Amino acid sequence: MKCLKKYLSVFMTLVLILTGCADPAAGGQPALREPVSRSSVCSPVGKGRIGATEVLPAVVVPTEYAHFYKSDMVLEKINVEVGDYVKKGELLASADTRAAKKRKKELEEELAQEQKKFLLNEKITAGKQEEMELSGERKASKGQTEKTEIAVMKENARYEKQLYQQRIADLKTQIQAEEDKIREGALRACHSGYVTYRKSLSVSPEAGANENIIAVADRKEKYLELTDLSTKKYPYSDYEVKYILSGGKTYPIKEIPYSRRELAVADRNKTYPPVRLSCPDGAGLSLGDTCLVYFKEKNTPEVPVVGNESLHTQGEDYYVYVRGDGGEQEKRIVTIGERDEHLTEIRSGLEEGEMVCYSTNTVMPVDYKTAVVERTDFEIRSRTGSCQFADASSYVQLSDREGLIVKCVVSKGDKVKKGDPLYVVDTGTGKALQAELSYEIQKEKEAYQETLKGMRKQAASERKGKKGKIRAVIRRRWQYERQLAEYTHTCTMRQLQAQLREAREGNDGSGRVTVYAQHSGKIENCQIKVGQRISGGIPVLTIRRRDRKRLLIFSIPTASDGLQEGQKAYAQIRKRLANVGENIEFSLYGKRYTGVCTGYTVFAEDKSSEKIPDKVYLTTDKGKSYLGGNERSGYKYPGYYVEPEKEELLEKPLSTLIATYSSVKLRNVLTVPVKWIQKDDQQGKGEYYVWCLVKGELVKQYVTLDPGLNDGADQVIFSGLEPGDQIVGS
Repeated sequence: MKCLKKYLSVFMTLVLILTGCADPAAGGQPALREPVSRSSVCSPVGKGRIGATEVLPAVVVPTEYAHFYKSDMVLEKINVEVGDYVKKGELLASADTRAAKKRKKELEEELAQEQKKFLLNEKITAGKQEEMELSGERKASKGQTEKTEIAVMKENARYEKQLYQQRIADLKTQIQAEEDKIREGALRACHSGYVTYRKSLSVSPEAGANENIIAVADRKEKYLELTDLSTKKYPYSDYEVKYILSGGKTYPIKEIPYSRRELAVADRNKTYPPVRLSCPDGAGLSLGDTCLVYFKEKNTPEVPVVGNESLHTQGEDYYVYVRGDGGEQEKRIVTIGERDEHLTEIRSGLEEGEMVCYSTNTVMPVDYKTAVVERTDFEIRSRTGSCQFADASSYVQLSDREGLIVKCVVSKGDKVKKGDPLYVVDTGTGKALQAELSYEIQKEKEAYQETLKGMRKQAASERKGKKGKIRAVIRRRWQYERQLAEYTHTCTMRQLQAQLREAREGNDGSGRVTVYAQHSGKIENCQIKVGQRISGGIPVLTIRRRDRKRLLIFSIPTASDGLQEGQKAYAQIRKRLANVGENIEFSLYGKRYTGVCTGYTVFAEDKSSEKIPDKVYLTTDKGKSYLGGNERSGYKYPGYYVEPEKEELLEKPLSTLIATYSSVKLRNVLTVPVKWIQKDDQQGKGEYYVWCLVKGELVKQYVTLDPGLNDGADQVIFSGLEPGDQIVGS
């Protein structure tokens, strides 16, 4: 019996020990449960900052200026190429404005006629009025006197002048509208810089409203761009602290905000531009560099902290286990302050440096190596899969005749010289129309002669019996009458003769007109088909220029593999592209060359996937905001333009040319061996950690990182470690 009592006593003691730290609210069970774990480790109380730190990679890019038309246009020519330096005001591209020019010319002719005819009619009216005043005769019509008729004449003249002024104002308004169209057709640089993108006329010469035609970058105006985060989803605008680390120094940065009007335009179109941040002077960042941007909700001071895994609760109290010098563990009540995902502030109960225990189910390393964490430069080198010469922008040939295509003598891929025949169009302006116009011209001549004959007869009749001043007034008035008739006849003849010349131009008499090449080169995108009816001013073909540019294009052929995955995959593709201003290295037969990335291409997206937009621009002009984007460049894969430092490289066989560049280039960042990083998947957190050696103790230290920022050997660490920390691994 004594033995049984002894065993029951031991059993009850074990029960009390195992259940001692239970929550007192849980059915009246004992309030204290001691930690039970596979392994118990300790870490010293240290100093830290409470509050999550978000870290995002950014790229140093130049400020780009979009150039677009505000209404639909058809382009005839782009005057600049990627890599060209342009000055503000320089002509970049020309759109088809022939209709506007023709209409403007017609309106100007109409304006000149109105002004000339009104001037002559004024003189004629003044002459009639003077005759009436000199005659002194009373008019019998309706009992009106000469004085009354003069008053009526003046009132009519005043009314005619008002109508004339209104017509002139309307004509000038129409002329101004056509001038605006012509001026808009001449796309000029709004800023000086290097061309980084141009629309491909071989893809389509038609430009929609706000479609970017040319992008010009000012390489001196640098900023940081978060390419993987849209403005709509950007959650860090209100963060109090934003900074980067460079050369061991902290550089505060600011967001470069878009205006409310611009964001309203973006939201309406559900398309958002990249987030922009200031690039601090003195940080030593170059175009193409990648840097880490740190975001904190507020600027918190350093305070004593312990890991959350060390903290236990007993009712409303918090306590920890502190290990003494002899290895014994002391339970100690503490007062806590702020908390975040990994750390808790200790306001009382602990001193800095004391060893606090925590439990973990993670297997601790036994045989390991050590390394000291240091800041270093990190780089991921990329290679391209293909290389080709960059072609100059194509010429666009527009139809200048309406009618039915009855013959085509060229097709896509043919080489032509300026002046070579392209196709024949039946305009319907055959001999019958020409004969009709010739007849109209002859009728106008005869009618004019009859008018002059009648005017001479009428003038002689009015002068008969008149003497002195009144005879001179009558003669002068009829001179103005003849001038008006002659001017009207001249205008009519000019219009009819222009129509006849147009009908005869290139016409073989049957109404068929042969159209000739306006430029030399190779035909692409030939849209000429026999039996097709065309109107004036539409693109019929593009002709690729023969001159070879000084640029190379490097493509990434694996880019289309992930398009089905949408925006995330596309963001990864963009990471593998070089950045404008970045240095590129070439190797050829063991010899090394250098160049600079000066622009980029926009590839044709997979037809089976949704269209993935390329770079988006928000532009404000005269108080109005516009959203535009780049269209496809006509290339199958994404790529970038490179201008070699030595032109001799352009004469080498491209199939043997290999280019390498930094798809990621970080300066002064913390890195650790990839194999030494562990992943904690408990409770589905998926957090990363490393083992640190602190005062001879192994400490589990959580870190933040982007799994994509590793070169196979080393991994970039965003936060959780400091220079000088000692880490362990096998």
